[in-house]
Amino acid sequence: MSRWNKQQSARVLDCTLLFLGSTVLCFLLGNVVHRWLVRKNIIDRPNERSSHSQPTVRGGGVAIVLSLLIVGSFLLFRAFSNPLFVILTAATILAAVSFLDDLKSLPSSLRFTCHAAAAVAVLFALGGQWSVVFGLDFSPLLFALCSLLALLCLTGYTNAFNFMDGINGLAAGQTAITGLGMALLTSVASCQLPVVSHPLPTPAPSISAKALTSDAPTSDNWQLASTDL
Repeated sequence: MSRWNKQQSARVLDCTLLFLGSTVLCFLLGNVVHRWLVRKNIIDRPNERSSHSQPTVRGGGVAIVLSLLIVGSFLLFRAFSNPLFVILTAATILAAVSFLDDLKSLPSSLRFTCHAAAAVAVLFALGGQWSVVFGLDFSPLLFALCSLLALLCLTGYTNAFNFMDGINGLAAGQTAITGLGMALLTSVASCQLPVVSHPLPTPAPSISAKALTSDAPTSDNWQLASTDL
């Protein structure tokens, strides 16, 4: 087997193990977090604008954020990466702000500022190398315009989750689709982003943090539709 094929096989094995491990971890943590939220009486009660009709536990996406941080820490332990460290830090801050917003509504200006700051941090952490995904030779002006567009997209996409109804799985499903699209894009472009020392599909967690803490389904959620994350 050639060296290239060995590298590709190792990459596929890494991705598979990380995917399976994080899935099992999230499933297990989902039950723990769900019970904790029930004890703390963190409930989303329906109103006239709600799609759900029964009171549901909210905040279960904490389990997914914890899984993300554990897997990210594992990657950092294997090969430390400043961009990945910044991205995980931004995701943690966003998750904390979003969870606090679920518990007690925060000012929209504070939420938007956190979203924008996280987006700026991610773009600076990647050092502009995210642009190579498109295989283009960016001029300075085009790069500046695309960076501004990326900032607006990241901030706008994150903030859009504030307007989603708390129906089970809505925001999490949107985030999963976005993550899959990003993974496919980088795979097709054969691009190695500077997030880790070897290519791995890495959906930007800073984009997903709001969704994961507001509407993502836990293991109980799929079976009982009892948790609004």
